[in-house]
Amino acid sequence: IDGNEADCREFLLGGTLGAHMTVFGGGQLRLDRAVIADQAGTSARLVMDGANSPLQLRHLTNSPVIVGQFGDGSIDLFDTQFIHSGALVLGSRAGSMGSLNLFGTSDLLMSAEVASNVFVGFAGSGFIGLEQEGILSGNGPISFRLGDRETGDGEIRFNGLNDPQSFVSSLLEIGVLGQGRFRVLGGSVVQTTVTSAAVLGAGRDSIGEIDVLNVSRLIIDGVALEVGRGGLGIVSIGEGSLLETPDTTVAYVDGVIQGSGDLAGDLRLIGGEIRPNDTFAETGAVQRLLVDGKIVFNGINPFTNDFETGRLVYTLRSGNPASSITVQATSTATIDGTLRVIVPQGVRPKIGEKYTVLDAASLTGTFDAVQTEILEDAAIAVPLYDPGDGKVSVEFFDFDVPQSVLQFSQTASPPGDLVDGVLEDVTGDGLPDLIVIADEGAGQAGVIRVARNLGVLPNGQWLGFDQKIDIYSSLGDRPA
Repeated sequence: IDGNEADCREFLLGGTLGAHMTVFGGGQLRLDRAVIADQAGTSARLVMDGANSPLQLRHLTNSPVIVGQFGDGSIDLFDTQFIHSGALVLGSRAGSMGSLNLFGTSDLLMSAEVASNVFVGFAGSGFIGLEQEGILSGNGPISFRLGDRETGDGEIRFNGLNDPQSFVSSLLEIGVLGQGRFRVLGGSVVQTTVTSAAVLGAGRDSIGEIDVLNVSRLIIDGVALEVGRGGLGIVSIGEGSLLETPDTTVAYVDGVIQGSGDLAGDLRLIGGEIRPNDTFAETGAVQRLLVDGKIVFNGINPFTNDFETGRLVYTLRSGNPASSITVQATSTATIDGTLRVIVPQGVRPKIGEKYTVLDAASLTGTFDAVQTEILEDAAIAVPLYDPGDGKVSVEFFDFDVPQSVLQFSQTASPPGDLVDGVLEDVTGDGLPDLIVIADEGAGQAGVIRVARNLGVLPNGQWLGFDQKIDIYSSLGDRPA
């Protein structure tokens, strides 16, 4: 194609039998409105092969390029430049599939003349993949919407790229009403400055995910990264990988930050959850999830005006305290909300050992509640705070209470070093309260601490023990 031909105003690759088109030998293919795979149950593929001579695919109008309108469509670029403005829709209707794949030295230049609006998985499934020496760049801001409608499922994947990627996004919505994934893998480095909003899980019942794995790096700056704003949002950072959010990461009620990599920037959990784990470990080394900044476990949700507290989910991987997978923070940790302790089947903690769950430069506050596994010997986890060292640990105590009594117990947070305890109704409401003997230290008289049972909701959910602990010098002083 010598490039002297006029733009193709109507480009259709598909039909009732599907189609395959290959362009090679150099030149330009210029499109106005384009549709690939217009029939359900069919497939259509456009291959641009610029391996031997420079080749361009150009779309510079407001008319859309639709890949996978009703069927399965793809554009595969090999050493080809795709210059784009206007709308790019991958997976237009429910049941369709649209993909754009860049291989070799392919270059995707967006917002070349006017803004590019990219819908990956509009109502069907959509995919953009870059590998090898591929480049995604823009002359101006690019709008990305992944999983736009309830049936939409979209993914953008940067995998094993040799060169760093840098572009400006006017909008980065991952999981608008459907499902979306933004994945940086295989040592890739991606940087995007966002001018409007960066959101994971924007709408109700949506799912938005960011994966930074295999010693990769993702930088999102310009705005805060909002995780689980309306739906489910999950950020996974693998060992050796880095997510930089200099304008703060905010995790709402259904937002999760997990893994064993590094999060550079402050983290605020407005109902959200931080979950250190070894799911994405690259080596056999002891894992940790590092927040290079401060962690705040509460805040006011700007969309509901509710004050929400966060959660830390700690999983005991071994009875050896040295193998504890912790959250580390280089600045202050403001504690609030819930600590959940999970002990997988087959793992047995050592009674009396301390397992570090949070290690910060400084520490303020305490967890309001502790959700703890009830072990076979009726031992439960109790948090211990060391503000001087900035550490929160859990220690497992055996309260010598029958398993049948404890089987529905999920929350306990009495302060101090606990020696032993029982469950007994001390308030006369028919509910067993937690009574523990606390060691106040050498030469100090021990005390009795009573955490009152808050009861059960009509749906069967137990509300746990009251976090306001009553203290008595003897059992004779307990309330009637």
